[in-house]
Amino acid sequence: MINNIKYLLLLCLLSLCIVSCASYKKTNLHIEKVELLGLVNHEIDFSDIAYDERSKTLFVADKQSNKISLYKDFKYQNKFGGSGFNNTQFQRLSDIAIASNGNLLALDDLDKRIKIYNTDGKYLNIIDLKKFSNPVKFSIDRDDFLYIYDNNQQEIIVYNLLNDSEFIRFGKFEIDLPINIVIHGDLLSIRTYDDETDFYTTMGEFVQAVPKLAVQDRYENVITHEGRFLKINGDIYPSIVLPLQVKFIDINGDSLIIASSNQIQLFKLNYRRLGDDK
Repeated sequence: MINNIKYLLLLCLLSLCIVSCASYKKTNLHIEKVELLGLVNHEIDFSDIAYDERSKTLFVADKQSNKISLYKDFKYQNKFGGSGFNNTQFQRLSDIAIASNGNLLALDDLDKRIKIYNTDGKYLNIIDLKKFSNPVKFSIDRDDFLYIYDNNQQEIIVYNLLNDSEFIRFGKFEIDLPINIVIHGDLLSIRTYDDETDFYTTMGEFVQAVPKLAVQDRYENVITHEGRFLKINGDIYPSIVLPLQVKFIDINGDSLIIASSNQIQLFKLNYRRLGDDK
């Protein structure tokens, strides 16, 4: 009986390994063309940016004022939030991210709550994080698992919103306080204050460290910059001129977001399969 149980457990572990390996296998889709879709000039020193490709909505968070600016089709619409203690305000706005349904999630790390807004900036609901010690940064994957960096625990805690339970933890004492955390497909990228980007699988396995601001799309193309030029998989893309002093790079779907202190540029990524005719 014991041997049978051990055999079943071994089969389960092997199955998980096969699924995991399949999930992170490289595809042969490469970035063929990068097109500038538009840009937004802003005056605030933003702390984070989130973009929903489906609704073409851009959110820009200002940590100093605790406000979030909303743009649609590159046009300013309104601001919401602000300092305060009610459900629509923040004691300290520390991070934002886009959920799988397009809603904006905004973390108030002093209040230990994530506030949910729709793409028009209307307040919808909250997610209580009181069980966490010091949740300061987070991201959310396509299955609505929260990846929360707890600064007191100094690790990533993965939390399942569907059944309100902790899933796994990883990175204990390996991950210093990050600037931000983003998820693309099955990869988690963590940007640090020494301008390094660390990549992990969503199951907590370390993949690689890139010694600069970088992002990796769901096809494992690595996008960085060299001065004012875009770099894709190590090669300079000369037709795109970036703003001075790039401080933010992210991807939502096939949209690439690059920002400096006073300008946000949005690009469309066009892919081709390796071996196909151009």
